[in-house]
Amino acid sequence: MPRVKRCAFWVFCFILVLAGSVWAQTRKDSSRPKLVVVLVVDQMRADYVDQFRHQWTGGLRRLVEHGAWFRQAAYPYLSTHTCVGHATISTGTFPSTHGIIDNSWWDRTAGKAVTCTEDPDAKAVSYGPTAKGSESAQRLLVPTFADELRAQSGGASRVVTFSIKARSAIMLAGHRADGVTWHDDRSGAWVTSSVYGAVPFVEKFVQAHPVDADYGKTW
Repeated sequence: MPRVKRCAFWVFCFILVLAGSVWAQTRKDSSRPKLVVVLVVDQMRADYVDQFRHQWTGGLRRLVEHGAWFRQAAYPYLSTHTCVGHATISTGTFPSTHGIIDNSWWDRTAGKAVTCTEDPDAKAVSYGPTAKGSESAQRLLVPTFADELRAQSGGASRVVTFSIKARSAIMLAGHRADGVTWHDDRSGAWVTSSVYGAVPFVEKFVQAHPVDADYGKTW
């Protein structure tokens, strides 16, 4: 399988297994971890770790030196686009099961092209300027790890995701997250969906740290 097909999942795996090692340490003091973090780096080629690791001094270096590193992990299917990959990571299933086959596709029933997070019953909820859109995980056919975590805890667990893209945040969150936030490039606002609802903390943070304050800066 071409290396480009291996890279994304390969990076995701060693990040997730590091989280597992942290959970194991946590179990010494408690039977359940208090925090689980899933970090997904979209479009990060496998060879970037070898190429740039000598420049890393903080969290990424810790992942490489203390986490498990799966060098031969792979996506065993054709489309490795964002929405498909995130759905696979969050559910542990393949497109034939979770139903997300691309970022967008032709819906024969509707007779039109649809996006992976398109939901006509959902409405955009903006933390700033008015935003348009209708996004949710309704096309995802199976529960995510986050969904199962909430179910097993009787709803006590809280699930929050954050990304630049709606399809990234939503596919990792699943169907019943407490807070799902992404950036709407048309309005320039941070937004969520009526399916999830606004989070007061996010609203306060966005108001205190407007996006346009970073325009023109070098990161």
